[in-house]
Amino acid sequence: MTTTPSETPPYNYCNISANVSQYEINNTEVMKQRPSLLHRITDLFKRVHPSENISIEMNGSTQGDDQNDDVEKEGNGLHRKLSNRHLQMIAIGGTIGTGLFVGSGSALASGGPAALTLDFLIIGFVLFNVCMALGELAVIFPVS
Repeated sequence: MTTTPSETPPYNYCNISANVSQYEINNTEVMKQRPSLLHRITDLFKRVHPSENISIEMNGSTQGDDQNDDVEKEGNGLHRKLSNRHLQMIAIGGTIGTGLFVGSGSALASGGPAALTLDFLIIGFVLFNVCMALGELAVIFPVS
C-alpha cells in the first residue's frame, strides 16, 4: 500500500518516500540551538553594546548654548537637597527596620516559618498601599 503525501498519517513526520519535488530542501540553513540556562543567565550580566546603525543627530549648538529652551528655568520653588533632619529620619528608619528584622527571630521561634511568611506578606501589602498613597499625596501637595 503506497501513500501519497496527503494521505500520510500525522505521526509519520519523516516520510522519505514522499514526493520531494514539491518540497524544497535548503541544506545551508542551520537551526540554531538555544543556549543553556546557565549561559543565558551569565549573558544577563554582560554590557549591552549599542547597535551600529543608530545615528545620533547633532544640532549646531556649541557647548555653552542652552539646549533645553523649552524647559522651565525658574521652576516651582522645589529644591533638591536633603537637610540634616531628613538624614536623621533616614538613619532612624534604617535603625528601626534593622531592629524589626532582628526582632522577628522570636516570632519565627514561636509561630514558625509559615506564619512569619504570611505575616510579612500581609504587612508588606498594607505598607505598599500606604507608600503609594503617600506618593499620590506628595504629587498633589508638593512642599518646598
